[in-house]
Amino acid sequence: MTELKIYNQQGKETGSLNLKDTVWDGEVNAHVLHLTLKKQLAGNHQGTHCTKRRDEVSGTGKKPWKQKGTGRARSGSVRSPLWRHGGVVFGPRPRSHAFATTRQFGKLGLLSALRNLIQDGKMSLLDDLKIQNPKTKEVASLVKKLNSDSALFLIDKKNETLERAAKNLPFVKVLPIGNLNVHDLLRFKKVLLTKETLQSLEKNWQETPSEPVAKKSKKVKS
Repeated sequence: MTELKIYNQQGKETGSLNLKDTVWDGEVNAHVLHLTLKKQLAGNHQGTHCTKRRDEVSGTGKKPWKQKGTGRARSGSVRSPLWRHGGVVFGPRPRSHAFATTRQFGKLGLLSALRNLIQDGKMSLLDDLKIQNPKTKEVASLVKKLNSDSALFLIDKKNETLERAAKNLPFVKVLPIGNLNVHDLLRFKKVLLTKETLQSLEKNWQETPSEPVAKKSKKVKS
């Protein structure tokens, strides 16, 4: 049975919580986790890279010199890719780098990321998450007391005070569980959440299988 340690806002351990085996004790699918992260990063790629073809660069369309009799190599256009300031052959063009996966595949990737955090000891529960004043130093002090350089706070309902207090800290992020993503789960050294947020997370994966289910092929009657 997997246990998750509970800490107070002073960084002291106050207890532990037994997690549901049906959700958290499964295998971390590294392949699905990798592809889910790759899909997210590819979707964030702007894809605005662009080079000019020979029909897009500036220059006259007139033949530079006659075909024969000059002693120089034949040439038909100053916009040729062989010329300086000419067009680019097979250069990058604006396009989308995104690719699609199934919804079940994405949920399994997120679940694998969460399981990986628990197995590595990077996820901790807070008995309470109350910031009295929206001051940056309060959140920075909390993260430091938990012996971490960076932290991701997962919340199940809006916490404006916490969000304002963490806004100016580059190593801290407040993320609603509705916006949960693999990249944020992997790039922070500590993931912090309350027991209520954990229960909300578990509801999303009560019926998620540990492996993608293949569609059954219909038998052809002979």
